[in-house]
Amino acid sequence: MARFRITLIFEGSRIDSVRKKVQQFFGDDAVAAVHKVITPTSRADRLFAEANSIEDAAAEIGCLRDELQEWLDNLPENLQDGSKADELNEAISQLEDLISAIEDLDFGSVNFPGMF
Repeated sequence: MARFRITLIFEGSRIDSVRKKVQQFFGDDAVAAVHKVITPTSRADRLFAEANSIEDAAAEIGCLRDELQEWLDNLPENLQDGSKADELNEAISQLEDLISAIEDLDFGSVNFPGMF
């Protein structure tokens, strides 16, 4: 059976009360990972949070690249020079380009002006 991740935002004063709300709504079979949402307040903090998200995305892209490389490495010998190998090599190259472009981003170069 497939698993799905659903992100919801509930208002509450305590994590336990929010977890109870989730279980009441979805039932006892729901696995509720409840985390307090901490919203960055400054523009610099918001940019830093987004930079972390982009770094996470780069890591996931790296995992995809590694999966494709493993697939390519395990192709039977009679397919290693075929179109599937070419497709895998092309996708691996494109993923590496994405990772490189992300790594070239310089979030530290942004200087926000002060309020006054």
